[in-house]
Amino acid sequence: MKTMKLMIVGLAAALLATPPADAAPRSGRTPARPAAKALLKKGLAEMKQRDFAAAIQVFSRAASLGPDSRALFLLGYAHSQRGSQNPSPSAADKRDALEGVSAYSQAIAIDPDLKVIADKSRFYRSLAWCYETLGSFEAAAGAYRSALAAAPQNPMIPLQLARAYSRMGRPVQAAESLSASLETARQIGQETLILNTVRRNPKYSSMLAYPDVAAVAAGEAASSGVQVAQSAPLSRGEELRDAVSDQRSAPAREEPLPDPAVTAAMSQADDHFKFRQYRGAIDSYEEAARLDARIPSLSQAQRAVLYERLGTAYNRLGLTQEAVLPLQRSLQAMPENASAHYQLALAYSVSGRFKEALRALDSAFRSAPSRGDLKRYMILAKSDLELEPLRDMGAFNGILERCEELLARR
Repeated sequence: MKTMKLMIVGLAAALLATPPADAAPRSGRTPARPAAKALLKKGLAEMKQRDFAAAIQVFSRAASLGPDSRALFLLGYAHSQRGSQNPSPSAADKRDALEGVSAYSQAIAIDPDLKVIADKSRFYRSLAWCYETLGSFEAAAGAYRSALAAAPQNPMIPLQLARAYSRMGRPVQAAESLSASLETARQIGQETLILNTVRRNPKYSSMLAYPDVAAVAAGEAASSGVQVAQSAPLSRGEELRDAVSDQRSAPAREEPLPDPAVTAAMSQADDHFKFRQYRGAIDSYEEAARLDARIPSLSQAQRAVLYERLGTAYNRLGLTQEAVLPLQRSLQAMPENASAHYQLALAYSVSGRFKEALRALDSAFRSAPSRGDLKRYMILAKSDLELEPLRDMGAFNGILERCEELLARR
């Protein structure tokens, strides 16, 4: 976790160029104001703690002091970081993506040449993620191409471009971009990691549904003699690195290839869920679950998200008893899924199963992936009507007190 915090704040700081203290302001850079400078420093500290909500508030305040491309670039980056905490672009937060595009657009209007950007490839990749999450795949592909022009030695960028092309239904271009990624990776001895990322990471494995893309991956593995790991999805720390590491992944059990029918059902379900069409979301998630049960094609992480959102949709419709089973299945696939634990607490509380609700709530707090997430769950626990019966219980207050102490120590 400490390494991830340092990496995030390092990426955010490296996003901006830092000229000498006595340098004259350039186009796109407003003269330094003490208040804005202090806010940017505070925002970067919040990013280090992975409290993206707090960072967004701070960068927004800095931007409100006057035109400042630095604050706006960091605001867009904070939104993209918060939104990208979900397992896949299709499940990411579209509101954050939209806010990210808005902040970046305002920043570009001030600094069209990106003169305050130290690493333009990181900026374009973040912008591309926002576009991809919003379903604007043409714009995403354009941003990834700009990122590639800024950092042609990074094999992750053409891999991301391949994903964008695959989501546009352009398998030939996706295969060409994957081939370019593997060629670049081969030059630094990292083709194994790229192949394993494609095979194991649900953000990329859906590309293999296209024969053109699958043929490139299979051909590279065969020609180079690479032993491609067939394993569970990559952990969060392994995903979307700016530079490919030297670490090799160990072989493990085989994961099934993605099924286009399941992928389509999941995409439709996610759209229903985002727009609060919970009955439609339930029907589509259950269809995806039926297809996956017949011919398994989802990774453990994808299956966890499916059942978590199915249970959440039932909860939103007041069908709390129906919510319990899918939420339990989500936790079987991903025991540390804090959202599933919290939704289970809601369902148990409404059903009068108060001891189980308290245990689920405690598990949600313990599983919160970041300080910001823990604070959010605590606020929800104090305000959600479903948990009203628990709030007069000593155990409920004891759980919150423990969390307050934990936050104070972090």
